[in-house]
Amino acid sequence: MDRSRSLLPLMTLAAIGLFAATAAGAAKRLKAPTLMMMGKYQQVAVAMAEQSSEEDTVQFKRKKVLYGKMPKRVTARLDAETGQDLVWGRSYIIAYTEVRRNPLDRDSPERDPDGPKVVTLPVIGAAVIEDTPEIRFLFEAARDGEKEPGRDYLDAILTQLARPDIRTRKFVIAELYMRPRLLDHLQEADLPAIRAVAGSSEIDTEVRSFLLESSTRFPSSLRGALADVASEIVEEAKTELDLSSTHPLLVKTSLQVLETAGADADAALVGRHFDSNSPGVAKAALSLLRTLDDEAAARRAREVLSRSDLHQTTRRAMEQFLEQHGEGGG
Repeated sequence: MDRSRSLLPLMTLAAIGLFAATAAGAAKRLKAPTLMMMGKYQQVAVAMAEQSSEEDTVQFKRKKVLYGKMPKRVTARLDAETGQDLVWGRSYIIAYTEVRRNPLDRDSPERDPDGPKVVTLPVIGAAVIEDTPEIRFLFEAARDGEKEPGRDYLDAILTQLARPDIRTRKFVIAELYMRPRLLDHLQEADLPAIRAVAGSSEIDTEVRSFLLESSTRFPSSLRGALADVASEIVEEAKTELDLSSTHPLLVKTSLQVLETAGADADAALVGRHFDSNSPGVAKAALSLLRTLDDEAAARRAREVLSRSDLHQTTRRAMEQFLEQHGEGGG
């Protein structure tokens, strides 16, 4: 196996179940990834990947401790895909733990008999992040208790966002999403870089949803900045979506972005998504079309209600809308 290649884009979502709900629901449960990596019983350090002694372990040599304690060298377990993509001799920022959940007492972890293990982060995957001055700055600021980071923190995120490493892009997008007060410092000059990433098919659809949803909290003068990206996603999306994927979330979020931004969306294009097999998408399309053209929304609602295979949740939403509109749904 060629260990000299660069860290490759990792496009598979972490299969850990914490993001089974929507991005908005996740925000209520999770913290910024810097804070998640600096959790209790976890160590964070700048460390050089040295070698792999077994299929699922990598030896890291400490260069600088960012949180907790770390011996000169640690051999830690991590998933095979991440391990294969590491470049020997390159430095990363890693988080690992030596404990595991105690099945008899959830509040008292026990030492893991299998040894240290790299932490897994929702969406991002293994906590092995590109080592750059900007990422170090984020950790140092978070570690020092900067609860309301300012423009310098946002600058670091935006600089890293422009770099090509996919995993670290996901990391800083999640950081931005989980720290919405940072958006107060956003300026128009920042938008091209954000727009380029939001429109990139190389980024996981769930992470793109985070970035698009964040745009609904941009300063009012910038709130429509990603409307063109959202419109393109809605235009390209099919009405039959893979419900086991996060693509419905991306389409739903895009429709919500268009509504929040007050964008002049095409009524026919939006109305097409009343037929979506995803109730969340269909309801978001209904909400948007109501703001664009209430009568057009009523016509489309009546049309889709004639379908015998319409999802019950979608049917209920359409019927409730028509009742509010002054007519029966059945």
